Amino acid sequence: MERERNMNDWQASSSNPAVMAVVVTFNRKELLAECLTALLEQTRPVDRVFVVDQASTDGTSALLEDRGFLASSVVVYKRFETNTGGAGGFCRGVEIAHEAGADWIWMMDDDAIAYPDALGKMLQYADAPAVAAIANAKLRPDGVLDRGHFILDKRAAGRSTGPVSLTFSSFVGLMVSRQAVDRIGYPKGDFFLQGDDTEYCRRLCSVGNIVFAEDSILLHK
Repeated sequence: MERERNMNDWQASSSNPAVMAVVVTFNRKELLAECLTALLEQTRPVDRVFVVDQASTDGTSALLEDRGFLASSVVVYKRFETNTGGAGGFCRGVEIAHEAGADWIWMMDDDAIAYPDALGKMLQYADAPAVAAIANAKLRPDGVLDRGHFILDKRAAGRSTGPVSLTFSSFVGLMVSRQAVDRIGYPKGDFFLQGDDTEYCRRLCSVGNIVFAEDSILLHK
């Protein structure tokens, strides 16, 4: 992997980048269907959606087939026979999307419902200087912003210009640039359930900025 470029020497390379979503799921087929419907109804369409099924036993594949998701040219269903947790799922999914040629990899929990303009509003920040990733705002079911999903970069808090940056974002809706993945690799799968997003954000911040697209909204059920 390419790891030696200075963080100021790169940014998104295309005015019409390929955006591929990675949805990690385990035994939440109804929520997954809501999540996929929202992704497929984005005003700026996603180019591919990879569903990483972590050995679900609730009939997830049958539901996806019955509701037509598997007939979509956009949805790619990947079932694994071993559940390696959320961390393992995102490790697998980011690798799959990266190898498929994604310019941006949009990570998503199966219980996250993106507002129709969420992706379009994130991509408005794609040309910000040295952007390694873009995070959006997560709302709780009661409509309140969930501040547990992000940490503001205090060093940049006083800036009067430019986008707000973060030192941490959960993997719920975090979109990572291909060039950042080229430099830092994939999330660590051996965390299983917790800490993988914290560790990966540390690596992202070592090569660029995590931009906060606070007007891009996900409902996190």
